[in-house]
Amino acid sequence: MLTSAGLALTPTFFCAMVGMLVLTALEQNPDLARNRKTRSILLFILGASFAILCLLLLRLRPMLPVMLILSLGALLFQIPAYLRLRYPDQYRKDDRSPWLWRWRSRIPRRSPTSYLRSLDRVHRSLENRPLDAILHLKAMELALRCNENNRALYHCHVLDEVLSPGTAHEHTLRCQIYLLSHRQRRYEDAEGVLQRLESLYPVDYPHDLPPLREESSTSSGDSDSSPL
Repeated sequence: MLTSAGLALTPTFFCAMVGMLVLTALEQNPDLARNRKTRSILLFILGASFAILCLLLLRLRPMLPVMLILSLGALLFQIPAYLRLRYPDQYRKDDRSPWLWRWRSRIPRRSPTSYLRSLDRVHRSLENRPLDAILHLKAMELALRCNENNRALYHCHVLDEVLSPGTAHEHTLRCQIYLLSHRQRRYEDAEGVLQRLESLYPVDYPHDLPPLREESSTSSGDSDSSPL
């Protein structure tokens, strides 16, 4: 069993490397995903490498838990490349956002009190990593859910400074506009951010989604709360 598990590591590593190489190629040239022929070839390479891995695992017959761990591990390395090929319009040439920022900063649906506790935990993490973009994105999303408007604006300002151009930065500007116009009624300030958004990310580019509609919260309107 140990021998078969050891032999199975080689095709697993190969399959994972194929996924990473395809993703690296797409990072260097996103237009590869927009060309139908190239996209088909890359999808075939991903599918063929994973199919070969599955066949070899079935032939080597390692223990079932080992087989599942190896196959799922290789698949995790291929999923980012597959998503980049499947949805090419969500990625621009100039997008230098943190890798997988949407998934890494995603906030699951919870109760308002859970959002507040999560926000406090993220703020404690920021004490050790004050310029971590993913932590600030998480804190911004949580503050939006909790109606902690000043906190959310604080994180928007930090992200505006630390993020490179891309969908994450665009999303930050959209959240800032939403906070200024809808939550705090500061229309002149919102207009300035809107003009910046339109100059940096014109309409001929695929736009990021607007922030989620606000939910009920246990916190007050928070127009006077401190940033941290």
